[in-house]
Amino acid sequence: MVWAVSEPLVTRQKPRGGDVELADLTLIVRPHWSKVRTFTEAQRAEAEAYAAEHGAEVESLPLPMPGA
Repeated sequence: MVWAVSEPLVTRQKPRGGDVELADLTLIVRPHWSKVRTFTEAQRAEAEAYAAEHGAEVESLPLPMPGA
């Protein structure tokens, strides 16, 4: 028997490097073909390295609303 799934499956990953609160996340790297990762300000060097490795940019959070 096959069941229809109305909602996409989502995988949640625990933050690297210990407990991090949502409010602590200040940076995001969004490579067009790879995994999106978020970083804290203390992890800026790691974010810069990840962005350089994947041809992406480090962006500050929060992001502006679309169309703003």
